[in-house]
Amino acid sequence: MKTVLRNVFVSVDGTDLSDHFTQITVEDSAAEVDSTAFGSVYTQAIKGLRTAQITGTVQQDFAAASVDATLSALNDQDTTFEVIVVGDADTTADISATNPGYRIAESQLLGYTPISGGVGDLSTTDVTFSNAGDLGVERLTVAP
Repeated sequence: MKTVLRNVFVSVDGTDLSDHFTQITVEDSAAEVDSTAFGSVYTQAIKGLRTAQITGTVQQDFAAASVDATLSALNDQDTTFEVIVVGDADTTADISATNPGYRIAESQLLGYTPISGGVGDLSTTDVTFSNAGDLGVERLTVAP
């Protein structure tokens, strides 16, 4: 079944920011390492170090316990936090085998742009939550 994203759940350090995100990408990839040796007819590659990150575009909001309050505080701290994304959910309770969630349990925000835009633009900012632990992106089929 094809999916149209309409009700994506995004939790950042326990704060539901779903209604402020307009775009979200969960990435789990590996560097391509050339392993071609003499005598090979084709180039060969193996997986190298992995990259896990969640990126998105969020509409800015300076209200208490909203976008700026959450992201500014996380950008200032050195400790890790959890980010969860579910493709069709209102909460993490909606996670199931047919509606998986994706989590970076130990992520960090390595930069934050609180104001971005031009005259008459909706204030949005792009954020990247980078993996800071050994688990990377976890696929969840039950609520954490």
